[in-house]
Amino acid sequence: MKANTIALTLTLLSASALYLDAAPTPGKPTYIIQELDNSAGTFTTYGGLTKNGDVLYYGNYDTVRQYDLAGATNSVYATTVGNADTKGLAKIGSTLYMALDTSYNAPYPSSLGTVDPATGFTATLVSGKEQGETTYSIYDATLNNGEYYFVAAPGTINTNSQSGATGTRIYRYNNADPSAPVEIANIGGSSGGIAFDTAGNLYYASQNWGQGILRFNAVNVARGGLTAADGATVADVTAGYLGFLPDGHLVATTGWGVSLDVFDINTGAKRRTIATVPSDWSESIGKFVVDGTTLYVAHTDWNAYTGNLYAINLIEPAGYASWVTDNFPVTYPGDDVDSDGDGSANYAEFVAGTSPTDKLDVFTINIEMTDDLPTLSWTPDKVAGRSYTLQGRESLAAGGWGATNANSRFFRVKVQLSQ
Repeated sequence: MKANTIALTLTLLSASALYLDAAPTPGKPTYIIQELDNSAGTFTTYGGLTKNGDVLYYGNYDTVRQYDLAGATNSVYATTVGNADTKGLAKIGSTLYMALDTSYNAPYPSSLGTVDPATGFTATLVSGKEQGETTYSIYDATLNNGEYYFVAAPGTINTNSQSGATGTRIYRYNNADPSAPVEIANIGGSSGGIAFDTAGNLYYASQNWGQGILRFNAVNVARGGLTAADGATVADVTAGYLGFLPDGHLVATTGWGVSLDVFDINTGAKRRTIATVPSDWSESIGKFVVDGTTLYVAHTDWNAYTGNLYAINLIEPAGYASWVTDNFPVTYPGDDVDSDGDGSANYAEFVAGTSPTDKLDVFTINIEMTDDLPTLSWTPDKVAGRSYTLQGRESLAAGGWGATNANSRFFRVKVQLSQ
């Protein structure tokens, strides 16, 4: 009987990855996600998260908590303000700076100041107390050269609603006069996250369609007086929080917290996805910090009103970096791109051991009937560091894939990394 060749749809799974209910799903099977803390039903957005030494500080409803990475323990660091979102934390020396956005109580004031165990939250920049007073809707904050920067949308209070917003501003906290922050840029539109690279360039994640992630040159940042026109578009995506990997690639939460993605800052191409959550608004990926090959991220399950803190190990598969360089010596378009148009994304081709630039090099299953019994083989086979599992099912319309048996009429091969 003539043999048939069936194109395979790869299933990328890994027994080494720790998958948790209501948790970000790792974008790669080699990325391991570990839960560090769970608020156990306490409503929180975990908007503030920062790392200082071996301690993570993060907002949890009306407290700031601290997680000791060395001892794997967490505790309350200080009590803050009820009905408030912690929007920006940063520790300079022994001082923990904090931004609060009380978005649940009219007239929705936002404040910025310091927090410590003895006195709790002490506001040094207070707004939104009375009708007509300027208010700052604070979104994010970060450190650069030992100074605290924050991004906010100032406006005015009208009765019991916020109105008259004058656009997003980026400020540097003024230690000499805390009530008068130094304006760095007037961007306009909706507030987003900010981050600095090692060269002191400022990145701003606009949540406006068409504006994307902007980069402001370090020299211009020092000068101030910037507008959106002074920024260069790094990636044309709708993004929230920002950060950098040790190799200089940009990490951003995209799609309103649905995905955590890596971008090439020179080309704007998405290189890969670190983690995702459902796109039905039931969960969101929030603020994160990167320390070497570990990314610490806040996650919210809105259905359960639960906040979670996770650590994601970002160690790449063996041979992955050289595979990218060998196949894409100039620009790598990303893991999710099908560069050769053969139906398999680039990362799937890496796992399968096929070429991402040759559409004729595809993973195939060969079926031959011998004495009315199917004999299956596949190519390529025995690629180093890969394991292969043959699965079958009786019908494509019902039932699931499982171990092959006498009733199997349809087959597939699961290829997975075995390191």
